[in-house]
Amino acid sequence: MSGNDVIVMFSKSGNTQELLDLVPSAKSKKAFLVAVTSVKGNALAGKCHMNVHLPLQRELCPFDLAPVTSTAIQLVFGDTVAIALMEAKNLTKEEYATNHPKRRRMSSSSIRRRLFVFYYGVV
Repeated sequence: MSGNDVIVMFSKSGNTQELLDLVPSAKSKKAFLVAVTSVKGNALAGKCHMNVHLPLQRELCPFDLAPVTSTAIQLVFGDTVAIALMEAKNLTKEEYATNHPKRRRMSSSSIRRRLFVFYYGVV
């Protein structure tokens, strides 16, 4: 971890102790910290350089307990940011294939098959 790194921490409440415990170490290494939370005025947002607030009225769970809705919106947000970064960096399929974790682990996943048939066909 260094000053070149961006650390994104996802927490519905923003009061997850494990994440709060990471903040001093990450800050001492000059990493840029981003909190992604759904509760305003939380501890994590106050300790990070930036907070992304993902509004949440309630969980889909009838008891408003199981984090169904909050994890879904966090997933959509994370995937959207990942795709935007891929486009901003003009990431090619070859670069994606080179950095994809499935490249290092042998697997029959369809992503791996599509990437590496393309990648090895080009190289």
